[in-house]
Amino acid sequence: MCVLFSNETLGKGSSVKVGAFVNKPFIKWKNALEYFITHSNADYHKLSTLRAEEFVKIIENKTVDVATQVNSSRKAQVIENRLKLISIIKTIIFCGRQELAMRGHDDSGPIFNCEKDNNNGNFRSLLRFRALSGDLTLKNHLMNSSGKSVYISPIIQNEIIQICGSLIQKEIVFKVNQAKFFAILADEACDISRIEQMSLCVRYIDNGCIREDFLKFVPIYDASGKGMAYTIIREIGKLGLKIENLIGQGYDGASAMSGLYNGVQKYIRDEIPHALYVHCAAHSLNLATGKSCTIPEIRNCIGSASTIINFFRKSPMRSKF
Repeated sequence: MCVLFSNETLGKGSSVKVGAFVNKPFIKWKNALEYFITHSNADYHKLSTLRAEEFVKIIENKTVDVATQVNSSRKAQVIENRLKLISIIKTIIFCGRQELAMRGHDDSGPIFNCEKDNNNGNFRSLLRFRALSGDLTLKNHLMNSSGKSVYISPIIQNEIIQICGSLIQKEIVFKVNQAKFFAILADEACDISRIEQMSLCVRYIDNGCIREDFLKFVPIYDASGKGMAYTIIREIGKLGLKIENLIGQGYDGASAMSGLYNGVQKYIRDEIPHALYVHCAAHSLNLATGKSCTIPEIRNCIGSASTIINFFRKSPMRSKF
């Protein structure tokens, strides 16, 4: 027993001297009983006996080995952490669905000990409301977790929002691939950081209904028709959409987008000939209205209609009629 289950370093540089029963065969049978008693009372023999008994239990499936216990403990911790995150994720989704800004003047510190005059945002206020309204799992988590493991910091909020966005995007792509054929709608504008951003949307049929869904914003570093066309083609592929199923494209009337020789629509049709270009109807209406206003009669008619609308809209009494 001690040969198999004793400490590997036993007798190597330690004060415990071992010999027979451990690393040497026993040959002194004349005084065997005395040696047996001495050995059985040794601490290393008792430890070896305990290890042997545990080994037998594991072999006979009467107990769980250490590796399995550690793994089970980890699984339990993962489940517990997920339960803590459920309320936090639901609150973020609620703010997104209701188009509520999440952060206020202060987004740090204990969530239950905030000053009444300090607006710490919709997100933290909703978490506090949930906790005080009976969500005991969330309440215990917010009250007992350390500052680094509460999972409500702005960084965690942004990560959860990005994950939600990724899941929504994957669901849209799945529906588009189920519909098979689709059209791309795109427009670009300069953001506050002076970077050209292209909004990429998709138009498709879902259960007999026409849908237009936003896919993503794409930074544009080459604003030429050719550069934006290949950016669109690249992003369509990265999203998992089949470029050969693209049958339409819709943009505004800017030359870089709709140009016959150097526009986005031209370069995309070079790659996918059946992807027909359609000018945006809203832009067409805006251009037609703007151009028609150069005619005095039409300009006066539109001006009179605007005056009549404001006459009724600005008076509660007149609005009743």
